[in-house]
Amino acid sequence: MANTICRICGKFFDKNGNQECPECYKKDLEEYKIVREYIINHRGVSAIDINAATGISIGVILRFLSEGRIELADKSAAFSND
Repeated sequence: MANTICRICGKFFDKNGNQECPECYKKDLEEYKIVREYIINHRGVSAIDINAATGISIGVILRFLSEGRIELADKSAAFSND
């Protein structure tokens, strides 16, 4: 079986069709669910608001945004904490 490098943590793992190792894949799904649920329940929030409320890092939130997995109502205010 071929090995590849996890795009999140950088460790080698057996290629399984994902770009993440099994541990990062599981954590990523859990964090995504938390962020998505928070956005659904708190329309108009910024990345800073999400980070403060959930503890999920800004980097992860920005990755979700860049991958198109989440959208913020006002993209220009992604870092506003008004």
